[in-house]
Amino acid sequence: HMLPLVELVPSERTEPAVLDRAKTLLEGRLDRQVVLLRRDVPGLLVNRLAQAMFRESLYLIEQGVATAEDIDKAVKWAVGKRYASIGLLEYFDEVGFQLERDIAANVYPSLCDTKDIQGIVTAGLESGKTGVAAGQGLYDWSKKDVAEFRMRKQAPYFTDLNWNLPE
Repeated sequence: HMLPLVELVPSERTEPAVLDRAKTLLEGRLDRQVVLLRRDVPGLLVNRLAQAMFRESLYLIEQGVATAEDIDKAVKWAVGKRYASIGLLEYFDEVGFQLERDIAANVYPSLCDTKDIQGIVTAGLESGKTGVAAGQGLYDWSKKDVAEFRMRKQAPYFTDLNWNLPE
């Protein structure tokens, strides 16, 4: 309910006029950003991009490369900042195909390519360390201020939605 983005997905029976009306309503009266997918794909766009980042992040933890805290810091202060104002693929174009090709040739061979659920997830499920609700996951949530975390999680959306919240 807080995300300013809506992903519209047509079926083979969806009339183009229906998509146009939905997009007009969402962008106009509801002030949402709309992504119109050309076809259905599991997870749509946002979840697929997130899963790719989750998979690589968990892999880096499993390989002893970084901690959850360091990965979150890198995402918060570099990845998130970089792509918040320009798009991921706008950035790709700015860097240029040649340099991106060279980076890919160096990095792709070492990326996680598992098709299975990662060991860190299955171990967490088996031990009951399943995240915030359990008090333990990748983080020890008993040592964190969960209310403060939830406020930080929601804060970027407050300005987009022009909500006035009590202090």
